[in-house]
Amino acid sequence: MREREITIFAGTETYVDLRPQKKSDIKGLTEFEPAWITVKVPDDAVIEINGRRTRSTGPVRTFETPPLEVGTTYHYTIRMTYTEGGKKVSRLRRIQFRPGEETIIDLRPSGL
Repeated sequence: MREREITIFAGTETYVDLRPQKKSDIKGLTEFEPAWITVKVPDDAVIEINGRRTRSTGPVRTFETPPLEVGTTYHYTIRMTYTEGGKKVSRLRRIQFRPGEETIIDLRPSGL
């Protein structure tokens, strides 16, 4: 039996994948780890990751990916929508990240 420790932070979304790791024909067991993506946004912003709206709130939001194959680079598209001067403003950014690492993205308008 394999144990796994998971840390969950208040105000964040956490995905846990408990499927067994797959075996690689060449290297034996393939290693999987989550990645962490921290996004800095205005307080009222809505964030979508790959088209899926998130539920977290606040100016700094951290998301944990499901376990991903170590040694591979992944990409997500992040859309942030907020209200400025009574108008909806949207920013879109394609980010790249690697399992086992934290990526910090600042989508705040200048001056915040």
